Amino acid sequence: MDTSNTPASAIYSNSFLSQILKSLRMVAGPAYPRILEAAGLLQYRSELPPDNSELTASRDLVARLFSAGYTYLAPPQATLFFINMGEHLARQTWANPEVQALVGEVAGLPPAEQVGVAWSRLIELVSRDARVDRGVITDQNNDYLVIEDCPYCREIHDAGRPVCIATARFYEVLLKELVGRPVIVREVECRATGHDRCLFAVRRERPITNYR
Repeated sequence: MDTSNTPASAIYSNSFLSQILKSLRMVAGPAYPRILEAAGLLQYRSELPPDNSELTASRDLVARLFSAGYTYLAPPQATLFFINMGEHLARQTWANPEVQALVGEVAGLPPAEQVGVAWSRLIELVSRDARVDRGVITDQNNDYLVIEDCPYCREIHDAGRPVCIATARFYEVLLKELVGRPVIVREVECRATGHDRCLFAVRRERPITNYR
């Protein structure tokens, strides 16, 4: 069991951890107990954490869990785990009436501003279940989500490509609901590939110009 799960170190809720484990169990098969053992979570082999907002899981624990999944799953399984996790967490988050209420908040904004505002407001709400240092910045071409010390890839080194697929999929699902159009979230920097942070980009909408 993770002995660092004190109130000071816990930044993830029981509900958040439960969603990760559900997604992992769905694709891991016989590797599931091995991954739990490597992460120090064998107590959840038969029973998942309770579905509540109590903060119990530390950054180190989540980092070990993702590292073990990345290590013990074949690449297609690992990718499926990350995608499923992102989608499950997004569906759970979308069920929150406060999140759904953001639709009206962003609907009246110019299209180029909608993703940036929706992203910023989402971060405020999801930080209740996952207190990670993140923020949104913008330039002429893209809106960016910046995550410092990302626990998903913290213990994964020398990856050939970005691995924070769960984060990208999570925001793709929610941003599509909030702005009413498909959104592609690209991870352009990842700590697992040697960068200092994880950086996700969405291309900004541009007004259509009529040419004659």
